[in-house]
Amino acid sequence: MMTPAIAVSDVTLWVMQAIALGADAVMLGRPVLYGLALQGEEGVRKVLQMLRRELMLGMQLAGCHKLAAITQSLILPFGDSNHYGNTSKM
Repeated sequence: MMTPAIAVSDVTLWVMQAIALGADAVMLGRPVLYGLALQGEEGVRKVLQMLRRELMLGMQLAGCHKLAAITQSLILPFGDSNHYGNTSKM
């Protein structure tokens, strides 16, 4: 029997942003429901494990070794043209 794969795009980014802005919890409706629909309780367990791995990878890439290290300093202001080293004025 083939195990279904579930791809979740940008969930980790949104979770990290919510934590950086002070969220105590993040609601994950659709990914969990997709897992439930595909494989029941085991599907939910797999989705949550996958999301945890993705969050840990995102934290590692951001240089955060614990949740408390995810701060607002990781969030770029909207329209900031100086990120990525761009010094030209638009």
